[in-house]
Amino acid sequence: MNREKQSLIDIQRVILFVCVIGLGSQCTQQTVDKKADGLCRIKMVDELETITEGAATLQTNTRRTTYAYTANGDLAQQLINYEQRDSKKVINTYSYDESYAYDAEGYAITQLSKSQWKTEYDSGEIIERTTYVYEAGRLSQSVRMVTAPNNSQAKITRQYNYDASGQLTQLLEQTTYPNLPDSLRKQTLYPDGYSTTWTYKDGKAADYVLKTSGIEKRPYTLQNGLITRAENDLSGSASVYTYDSQRRVIKDEYWQNGKLKYYTEYVPSAAKLTTQSLPVMKGFPIITNPNGERAAWASYKTYWRYDLNTSTFYLTSDAQTQYKLTGAGYTQLAETTDTQRNSYPVPPTPRIRKNTQTYTYDGACD
Repeated sequence: MNREKQSLIDIQRVILFVCVIGLGSQCTQQTVDKKADGLCRIKMVDELETITEGAATLQTNTRRTTYAYTANGDLAQQLINYEQRDSKKVINTYSYDESYAYDAEGYAITQLSKSQWKTEYDSGEIIERTTYVYEAGRLSQSVRMVTAPNNSQAKITRQYNYDASGQLTQLLEQTTYPNLPDSLRKQTLYPDGYSTTWTYKDGKAADYVLKTSGIEKRPYTLQNGLITRAENDLSGSASVYTYDSQRRVIKDEYWQNGKLKYYTEYVPSAAKLTTQSLPVMKGFPIITNPNGERAAWASYKTYWRYDLNTSTFYLTSDAQTQYKLTGAGYTQLAETTDTQRNSYPVPPTPRIRKNTQTYTYDGACD
């Protein structure tokens, strides 16, 4: 992938680098969707992953995530370092450094982040700066500036509206490109910018509108505050989601031209997520996540239909995770084995992905 295309993807999606190299969590809106538990705080996560095929080791990946907190217990920094090796040769390295500054009353006023990568093909960095404004102790506006390679820039402004009781009723987001090189304009989906509007009722998403070039679209179907269907009118595809009684995704499907192409089935575990130990951002709205409650998976299986003219699905990924928990239910150790068959016809020798995550905490986690 060349540098211009990389910068386009990163700036257009405007996704924090941690989403790409994080531990499988979903990236969601800039709000608090669950309160932290007690005084337990995640300190460090070490991850080792190997991918083998028969007796051959194809890839070895390592990742370390560390967290630092202020004297008042607020999140001060999150640092991620990731390295991907193939036969002892470093192929890709990534790093993500995110930090927060607070005012005297404990409100976050700025968030700074730098994402850097170096691969066989290119290298670069993305710098983000977000400022926060509050009214009556509630987050009222945030402005994020994103600078990618080639000095490409995106500006994302969010406006938060509340009812008399302090519940979030509307989230308005406007994305513009203060600097978008001509070489990227034709490749950018909405080069003149776009806006989105989330409407909430009783802390749950009730409506979502995407507006571009004066045209409004509603790509999401919402039921009980959850996205059950997401349409992509450019590709003619759609994603369909099924949830359990605890609002966790247990199945997602990918449909193309009215036919089911692949789907994944999930089984949640009882393990608490590390995000549940992170401190709540003071003044940020608390809502339920329209993508569902996050979960640590006990297992998941993915099935593909390579030929849409047949009814045959192939099991391409079969992952099982074993957990060792603290007394408070947080993960101390997670060991995942994923049997992958990602080609057609299904190869006789599958690839085995083994992933081990070790967690270190501060505070009352036991």
